[in-house]
Amino acid sequence: MYKLGEGRIDPRQTDLTKIELKLYKNAELINSGLGSAVLGHPAAAVAWLAKSLANYGVSLNKGDLVLAGALSAAVPAQAGDEFTCDFGSFGSLVIKFEVD
Repeated sequence: MYKLGEGRIDPRQTDLTKIELKLYKNAELINSGLGSAVLGHPAAAVAWLAKSLANYGVSLNKGDLVLAGALSAAVPAQAGDEFTCDFGSFGSLVIKFEVD
């Protein structure tokens, strides 16, 4: 699962390796990570993807959504859990898994 925020950043104006994530589950800090954890630089991960796809005659197109990689390991979620992804000055995202 992924969730896109409303805000956008210019990757040419931002050191993507220094973007920090603090991940909270039910208000408890459970993980953290830096952009540098994504193959050293998130742009390196996208470049690897583009080169790998080219081997199959496939290319990335303008407007394609590319998830470069995760700043945290995936963690299990259950109904009722609330996660906060805090990206510092870039903002935060709260997701709650509700019971049906």
